[in-house]
Formats: sequence, C-alpha cells, structure tokens
Amino acid sequence: MKSIVVTFLGILLSTHAVFSQTILSGIPRFMGLDMVQANIAKIDSLYILNIGLDKIENGQNKRECWLYMINENGDVLDSFNLNRGNRLYYGLPFVNSGKIYYLSHYFLSDKFYSDRYSCIEFDKNLNIIREVEFPVFDFQKSFSLYRVIGDDIYGYSSDYYVKEDTFYAAGQYFVIDSPLVILGREHGYFKGTLDGQVLAEHPLINVIGFAFFFRDNQLYVLGYIGQNYSEQMSDVGWFDHNGQFIKGFRFNPVGPTLCNGGVIDNRLYFSYIGYQNIPGGCPSPTVAIDVRDLNFNPIRRFKINECGYHYCGNMPFAKGKDGSIYFQAVHKSYEKFLVQKYTPDLQLIWSKEFKGHSDTLFVAPMQIVPTEDGGVFIKCFHLFGGDRKVSLYKISADGDAVRVIEFNTGTSEPSVLSPNPCRDVVRYTGTYDRPLIALVHSADGRTVRTLTLHNGTLDVASLPPGFYWVLLLDAEHPEQVLHRQKLLKVDN
Repeated sequence: MKSIVVTFLGILLSTHAVFSQTILSGIPRFMGLDMVQANIAKIDSLYILNIGLDKIENGQNKRECWLYMINENGDVLDSFNLNRGNRLYYGLPFVNSGKIYYLSHYFLSDKFYSDRYSCIEFDKNLNIIREVEFPVFDFQKSFSLYRVIGDDIYGYSSDYYVKEDTFYAAGQYFVIDSPLVILGREHGYFKGTLDGQVLAEHPLINVIGFAFFFRDNQLYVLGYIGQNYSEQMSDVGWFDHNGQFIKGFRFNPVGPTLCNGGVIDNRLYFSYIGYQNIPGGCPSPTVAIDVRDLNFNPIRRFKINECGYHYCGNMPFAKGKDGSIYFQAVHKSYEKFLVQKYTPDLQLIWSKEFKGHSDTLFVAPMQIVPTEDGGVFIKCFHLFGGDRKVSLYKISADGDAVRVIEFNTGTSEPSVLSPNPCRDVVRYTGTYDRPLIALVHSADGRTVRTLTLHNGTLDVASLPPGFYWVLLLDAEHPEQVLHRQKLLKVDN
C-alpha cells in the first residue's frame, strides 16, 4: 500500500470551462496505458480503478496491473500491485453487496497454454481476503482480450460476475496451436464456486459474441447468435444462470446490428449506429439509443440530434444519483466526445460535447460511472503522439466540466517503430542488425499482414485505419519475438 501525491493544474477544453487537472505523479514511469486495461467500479463514495501498464525494461515490453482506490477529487488513498511472479492479469474491478472483487483471467508470461480464471476478494483497505482460480476450458484455449466497439475502439471481449459466492464468466477465446498460429475463435460460458468447485463450463455453439454482460447471474451476448438457438439469427442472446439459451431478438429484421449496452434496474439499454429507419433529429447515420424491457419489448428508440457519432465503451449508460440516465458517445473524428443527460423516461435534459487537450490526437470515452454529487466520471483514453493515457473527466449534474484526473505516464521511452500514429511507412529505429519480418495483428487477433523490412522500413499504406499489434521477428528464427508494439494507422 502507498500514498500518492497529487497536483492541480488548469486546462481549457472546447466547452470553454476551466478544468482542474489532477496528475497522479506517484505512478512509476511507464510507456503507456492500455485503453482497455483501465476500469473503474464505485463503492460507497470511493472508486476502485484498475490500470494495466505497459512498461519497457532492458528493451523488453513488460506489463503490470494495479488497483487504485481514489475519491472524487482524484486523491489516491490506497493501491495494490496485482503482479505476483510471472502472472499477467486482464480483468476488471467489481463491487457487489459492499464487497470488492478483482475478476479476471491471467496467464503465465513464460508458459504457453496457461490461461486461468481468477477471482480475488478484497476488504475496503485492499487487503486480500481470499482468492480462487479455475482452469480455462482446455490447454489449447487462449483468451481474446479485446473486441472492436464502434469504429476501431477497443473494449473487453469478456465479462465476469459474482453472486452469492459463485463466479460467472463468459467471453471469446482463440483456439491456437502456437503463439503465432490461430486456428479459430470460440465462445464459452463458465460457472464456479468461490471455494474452487466447477459448476458449469461449455462452449456457446454458433455464437460470435462481440460483448457480454450479466444481469444478476443471467448472461446477455451481443453479436451474432446463430439460428440453432431461435428461428432467425439474433443480435442479442439471453442465457440463464447455467448458460442455456432463453431468448434472442434482432434490432432490425433486414440485417444484423452490432451494438453495446447493459442493464440498469429492470431495463436493457443499447446503442448502435442508427440509419434512416430509426426516428431522431439527425438525418444521416449517427448513434441511436434503444431501451427495452427484460423481454426485449421496446420502450424508447431514437437517434440523437448530433450527427456523426458512434457508440463507444462496453456500457455507455449510467444511472445518476437522482435517477436520471447519462449517455456517452464518441465522434467519428475521435477528436471529441458527447455526454447527455436524460430523465428516467428518456426525455433529454442536456447534451454537451467535450474535447481533450489541444495536443490530443485521439480521445474515446470508454466508461461512465455515477458520482456522489449527481454527476458522472467519464473514463477516457487519449493518444498524445505515441503516448497513451487514461483520464477521468468529472462532469457535474448540470453538465459543467469540473475536473480531469489524468494518469501521468512520465516520459515515454522511445519505441522502435515510428512515426506512431502512421500513414504509409514506418521506420525501424532499433539496433537489431539481422533481417526482420513483422506480423501485423488486428484488434481481434487476426494476422492481417506478414511484412518484410526493406532498408529499415515497413510499408503499411494498404492497412485500413485502426489499431494494430506489430510483432517483430528474426527472419531466420521466427519463433523469437524481438519486439511487440501497438500501432495506430490513420487515413492517408
């Protein structure tokens, strides 16, 4: 445990409101913050923030995973380093019935086929009360960490839940036969007790899930739910506490709709790109809000008035302290984001746009969490040149920009591929003097290109815009991964 000193600065955003900025300066020097590996959960008047940190030591990428307990001012009250030995954790903080959990899967950095589910329970001082782990299906399964939300925005491809000392998990995973060969993707359901007993584990057949969420112990899968479950393919599938199919539905009978969403009280909230067949103010495609009861009957469905917005984050809705409903979306330029406040029956109260710093190349709201004063925190991912940072934007109940809490990554160590972001060509700036090849992976883990370095450069002009993982390998010994780096490709 440790305390961290914070400082406050002033910055100006597009709303013309002055934020106070909190820099968490006690965090060590890290290369960047993974946009997915930063999740926040609320307990009483405090917040549990999980951050996965990419770190460079001796030219090698290393990952650390931390939990921070913060208050609404951004003061760090306590912290916990989840790294123990060679375990690499990927998960989220979870609060239920006043208990704090870290729900995740992990694998061993030096061992292939080593994925495990993990559930760690903490007291309110972030001391471990108990922990349990379970094997993940079979030895040839490896979790798919990310999915694409909206347009090239990462989010979790798994979800976890705890109810009455039972751990639930569902998500996408890869079938693999080597670190570089992916045979396919499957989706699975898991259920086990917190004393280590496995209650259920089975694949979700004919499902392509882009997101998962639980309502109590019942599972919802967002994606493509095959016709073996119902008469037609569904966009949302509802499964019971044993992972058995109950019901599915489609937003549009003409074709599939990709979406994100979750549950608030006894309503299901979804967002997706709305077209001409959905009522609303914007005449062109923009993000739509779709609210349904627990049997998928529609309550409200409309496009927002602002044009050019995409859905973003796994669950873009939150319930305010007064019962109001908040909603977040990202502009297709990724230069600004939108926050809206609605009455409980979805009548608009206010709608405001926000930008990041003047030097921000990319901003995306990934999570929205209510605060004690009736407002919300918006957890955002930022891209500053090659640096990736996570910020919490504090928005008041009236829509005023109050503060941004920024996690200071310090001075980045130089990457070996630049420029980043890139347009057509990237240069290798490292010192390895043997022939290199590069494997380029998409956000969902597919190998989309195998490239050879020519005179120290890689031609990436043909790649569509988006985020990629680039693995640099020795051309004569491709089993040796020399460097792994995230790369953002932008429009030419």
